[in-house]
Amino acid sequence: MKSRFSLCFRLSFCQHSWKTTLGISIDELKQTVTGVVTQRLVSVVKTKSPELSAIYEIIADDVLEDALLSISEGNTFKVPVPLTLSYQIERGIREGVIKIN
Repeated sequence: MKSRFSLCFRLSFCQHSWKTTLGISIDELKQTVTGVVTQRLVSVVKTKSPELSAIYEIIADDVLEDALLSISEGNTFKVPVPLTLSYQIERGIREGVIKIN
């Protein structure tokens, strides 16, 4: 099943770093984490008056599994570019929906 959600950031910790930093193993993460979320407030201009709106990006489903697998193997995981928060904001600017102050 493909992820239905946009993604937010890069994960680049190896298993040892996670265990040392958080005190939990990758297996424990796999059993408890269902998603990782980040957000950013942006100005939306296609409304009657400009207002703030939040953009949420979520690592979940297959992409979360890929991230945890990369971490457990000691590899760097990079979120696919079309799913990154920065790409989504750039797209909104190009389409004239988002205005950055």
